[in-house]
Amino acid sequence: MKTKLSTINGKLSIMKSFILSVTIFFASLSAMGQVCQIGTTGYATLDDALASITNNTHTTIKLLENIPFDGFYFDDRNITFDLNGYDLTVRTLTVINGSSIDYINPGNFLITLYARISDSSCKFTGLDMQDQADSGLTCENSTVTVTGDVLTIGQFASLRAISGSNVTVAGSVVSEVSVGGAVVCYDSEVAVKGDVINTYTFDGIDSENYYYNGAGVEVNNGKATIDGKIKAAHFLVLGSISKKQTDKEAVSSKPGYDEYYEDYYSIDSGTSTYSYAWVKTPLAVCEITAGAAELVGTLYMSLDDALAAITDNTQSTIKLLTNITNEPTFIWDRKITFDLNGYNLIFTGSGSQALTVEYGSIINYAGEGSFKAISFDNTGLAVMEEGASCTLTGVESKSDGADAVVCVGGTIVVNGNVTATGGYSVLAVFASYNCSITVNGDVTSSGAGISAEGEGASIAVNGNIKAYGNGANASGTGKIVITGNVTSSMMDGVDATDDGTTVNVNGDVIAAGPNSIGARAFEGAKITIEGKIDAQGYLIVGNENKTQADYTTPTTRTGYFTYTDGLSSVWVKNGANGISEIASKIDAYFCAGNLNVNSPAAETVQVYSITGIKVYEDKKDAGEKQISTGNLSRGAYIVKGSSGWVKKIEN
Repeated sequence: MKTKLSTINGKLSIMKSFILSVTIFFASLSAMGQVCQIGTTGYATLDDALASITNNTHTTIKLLENIPFDGFYFDDRNITFDLNGYDLTVRTLTVINGSSIDYINPGNFLITLYARISDSSCKFTGLDMQDQADSGLTCENSTVTVTGDVLTIGQFASLRAISGSNVTVAGSVVSEVSVGGAVVCYDSEVAVKGDVINTYTFDGIDSENYYYNGAGVEVNNGKATIDGKIKAAHFLVLGSISKKQTDKEAVSSKPGYDEYYEDYYSIDSGTSTYSYAWVKTPLAVCEITAGAAELVGTLYMSLDDALAAITDNTQSTIKLLTNITNEPTFIWDRKITFDLNGYNLIFTGSGSQALTVEYGSIINYAGEGSFKAISFDNTGLAVMEEGASCTLTGVESKSDGADAVVCVGGTIVVNGNVTATGGYSVLAVFASYNCSITVNGDVTSSGAGISAEGEGASIAVNGNIKAYGNGANASGTGKIVITGNVTSSMMDGVDATDDGTTVNVNGDVIAAGPNSIGARAFEGAKITIEGKIDAQGYLIVGNENKTQADYTTPTTRTGYFTYTDGLSSVWVKNGANGISEIASKIDAYFCAGNLNVNSPAAETVQVYSITGIKVYEDKKDAGEKQISTGNLSRGAYIVKGSSGWVKKIEN
C-alpha cells in the first residue's frame, strides 16, 4: 500500500528533476551563445529578440548574460526585462506612444547617455551620462521611476519633467547644469528621495528666458518633493522667482517638509500658474552653546551656518547634535571649541586644504568623539602664523604631493594618528619656524615621516614613526622628540643638520633599505638614541661612516656610547644593542699573539672582525686569563664577553 509520505517524496523527486532539467536547459542556452530568451526561445542577440516582438502584447525578455546595447527605440511596446542578475547597459533610451518598459529581478538597467520618455511609462535603475548631451532624462506626459541615481554632465537639466509627467528618483540627481536647474518640473510632479546637487557656480540670470543658471530645482506650475538636501547656486526657482532655503512658507501642508510656493499671473495669457516645492526639513546638526549672547541657544542646519554666525574672536562653543562631515574649511581670527558630544566631526574634501587655521585662531574640542581633517588631494591640516592653534584627534592626507600636517608659526596637537598615503613624495608632518607640533599617536607615511626645519620649530611624537623615506629630519635648530620607534623601509632612520639641532629617540631606529643609514648628524647637530640601531649602515657623523664599534672613548655622556667627529655627535644608550662597556672592571688586550682578558665573571669570550665576522671563541673562569688566538692578522677587533661587555682593541 502506497503511503501518503511516499507519494509526497515521489512528487518532490519529480519536482527536483524538473528544476534540474530547467537549470540545465538555461545553462545550455548560454553555452550555445544565446544572450537572452523569450519564453523557451533563445536569441543570439537582443536585436533578434526585439525584432520578434511585433505588437504591444506584454513580453518578458530574460537576460542570460550582461548585454551592452547602443540604443532602444520603443514605439507602442509592452516589455519587461528580467535582468536575472545581469546588467543591461544602454546608451540611449526612447520610449513613445503608450509603451510600457519595466524590469524585474536583481541586476542593472543603466542608461549611459540620455533617456526620452513620451506618453509612456518606464522604469530603469539609473542614468550615468558618459558623454555630453543636452539633457539626461526627459519625460513628457509619462510615468517614470528611476530606482537609483541620475548623474549628468550636460548643459541642460539632468531631469526634465513636462506636460503632466510623474517622475520618482529613488537616489540623487547630480549635475553641472549651466542653464536652468538640475531638476526641471513643468506642469508635472517630481519626487527625489536623495539629494539634488548642481555644481555649476555662476550666480546670474538670463532675463530673456527667465532661466536662473545653476539652480537646484526649477518648478513652473508643478510640484517637486525633495527628501535630501539641495546644493546649488540657486536653491529653488518657482515660476521665475529664486528662493533661498530660508524663504519657506510659515506653515507647511506636508508634515516634516519645508514648503515653498509661488503663483504667477500672465497678463498675456490671462492665466495663473502655481508652483510648489517641498524639501524635507533638515534636522539641526549643531548648536552654539557659548559665545555672543545673541547666538547662544541657536540651532543650525549646517556647520557652515554656525561658523558664519560667529563674526569675531569671542570664545565660542559649537555643540554637535549629530555626526558632521564638512567640506574644506578656512577659519580666520576665531576662538572656537567643538563640543563633540559623542559624535564625529570631519573636515574633508578635494581642491584645498581640509582645514586651515590662521591669524590667531584657536580651535579646540571637548567631550567624547572624533575631530579629524582628511584631504584627498591636498594638505589635511594647516596652521599658519604665530598665535594660531588647533587641537584635534587625527589627520589624514591621500594627496600624492602635499603634506598631511603643516605648521608655520603656530601650534598643533593631534591626539591620535597622522597618516599620509598619497605617494613617495609626501611628508606626514612638517614644522617650520616658531611652531610646535605634538602627535599623541603614531605617524605613518608612504613618503617621509616628520621634519622640523628652522629656528623655534619643534615636533614631539608620542608614538611610533613608520615611513618609506626618512623617518625623522631636523635642521636649522629644529627640535624633535620621539617616544617610540623610528622605522624607514627604504631610506634613513634619523637625519639632523646644523648646530643647535637636536633629535631624541626613546625607542629603536630601524632603516631597512639596501643603502640606508641608521642616523646621520652634520654641522654640529646632536642625536640621542635610547634604543638600538638596526640598519645597513650604522651611523654617519659629519663625513665619517661609523660602525657600532667606532665609538669614542672616553664617552662624553655617561651611560651612552659616543660617536662624534668633534662637531656633530650621536649618543646611543649603553647596552641598547645588547652590549655594555664596564671600563673599570674589564681589561682586554693583545700581547705576543695572545688575548689577555681580566673580567670578574666566568664567561664566554668572542672575538669579531671589524666587519662583524666571528673569528675566535673561548671560555674563561672569573678573573684573568691568557687566551691563545692563533695567527690573527694585525688590525682592530671587537672582543665581547657573554656577561655583557664589549671592547674594541688593536692587535
